[in-house]
Amino acid sequence: VSHLSRAQISLQDFANAHNVIRAKAGVGPLVSNQTLASYAQNYANKRIGDCKMEPSYGPYGESPAEGHGNLDGVDAVKMWASEKPDYDHNSSRRR
Repeated sequence: VSHLSRAQISLQDFANAHNVIRAKAGVGPLVSNQTLASYAQNYANKRIGDCKMEPSYGPYGESPAEGHGNLDGVDAVKMWASEKPDYDHNSSRRR
């Protein structure tokens, strides 16, 4: 019997979960992008001192998630997906 700890959930697991939701919305899958990955890591490094959930106001879309306890990338995708009824596609914002 093996147990998958949250620490073992990979970036690919996150991408796979995200792509399932994207496919249901008729949107193509995520693709690896080193420029975007570097941008995200640099922004995370800036927030490490205060852990504030603030948008970067940069050129990329963001999907923040905040939780208590053990929140992993797959859980974050589930949170975003549950907010779909509150999303206005015309304005690209929550209602």
